[in-house]
Amino acid sequence: MREVVDAVWFESGRMRASLHRLRRVRACDVVVRVAGCGSLFVGGECPCRDFVLDMLVEADRFLARHEPSGLRNPPGAVRAHVRRRAQEWTRRRRADAGAQARTDRLDASEQGRRLPDAYHRALLRNLADEAGSLALLGDERGLLQRLAALAANQFGGEVADHLGRVVAALPLVEEACRAGRRVPARDGSGPVTWWERYIEEPLGRRDRIDTQPLDELDDVESAMPDGGCDELVLGIVVRAVSGPGRSGVAARLHGAVAELVRLQLMSAGAAGLFTADPARVRAAAEQAWVLASA
Repeated sequence: MREVVDAVWFESGRMRASLHRLRRVRACDVVVRVAGCGSLFVGGECPCRDFVLDMLVEADRFLARHEPSGLRNPPGAVRAHVRRRAQEWTRRRRADAGAQARTDRLDASEQGRRLPDAYHRALLRNLADEAGSLALLGDERGLLQRLAALAANQFGGEVADHLGRVVAALPLVEEACRAGRRVPARDGSGPVTWWERYIEEPLGRRDRIDTQPLDELDDVESAMPDGGCDELVLGIVVRAVSGPGRSGVAARLHGAVAELVRLQLMSAGAAGLFTADPARVRAAAEQAWVLASA
């Protein structure tokens, strides 16, 4: 039992770190204990607790379907199973929030086909992604900045250049999503537009940054995401350090950190802790340079 629990805990580390970053968790208090009789105790209030519980249940079901003697390495088999189920867990949570579970299919959807070009379709995908995101949601400007940052990562250019283009493109995306056949409301109250069902409603249900305690808003467990760095964060960092000359990488990394703070992808307190430690900045700059040069 202990080896299997350890395997689940280890394999869930990447997703837990991502949840900590998205939810701005200062310190994780989740505890998993195996009692002498083989019973399991899971305690804590961290947002990652539900994920850990679900993965432990998945591991138990997986082992129940297989004879122990038929698995050469049960902990290893559990790790592989949990790795696959983690992706499904994210989709399931998105669906539970009323958002689209598979935004990669929107280009060919009725809504996507109404849009004039790849830029508008990408904005539709990004909006649907944001509607179901587990991250804390800032104000409207913060959402627009994130959409602009996603566009810059996908199409190149600077975030500031895309901000106006995103604002100009949004009305057409909304019009395309409000047109056509209606879909059942999440609560079964009646048909609503696709925009209301999959964009407006799930965005409205997302937890807000200002609902956190004030003493936690500018404090997180670590300055940079630990294993949960998403494509947007990575794109911002790599673009920042890929300028001419290796000697200026550390200075350019400071600029990337400032951009992450502006886009609400990193708290100001965490950024201050990171940039105040030259050794950490140098180490991160070396890693970022390797990624940018790959």
